[in-house]
Amino acid sequence: MLSSRFFTPYLLLLASIAHFSSATAQSLPEGLTAGARVGISSGLTAKLYTDDASEALEAILSLREGALGLTALYAFHRADFGVDGLRWYYGAGAEAVLFPQTAEFP
Repeated sequence: MLSSRFFTPYLLLLASIAHFSSATAQSLPEGLTAGARVGISSGLTAKLYTDDASEALEAILSLREGALGLTALYAFHRADFGVDGLRWYYGAGAEAVLFPQTAEFP
């Protein structure tokens, strides 16, 4: 039985981390990036690259209309087609979302 009050601390935590992320970006280990997502589903993201940057593991913690989501993605990055700077990726992932009991579904 979750209410919108349940998610308020998480929203404040996400805002605080996003605010201070630029200060900590310089101290992240090599191959790890962190950022904020803004839009319909807003939240925090962290991506860990392999040594040659050909693969990456990404975790996303997001909020959308009172729901808390956690997404994990594994992507393969490729530079094909002989075009400098053009990279594409493919992969798979999973997402778990916690909806408050009062949520209305479209």
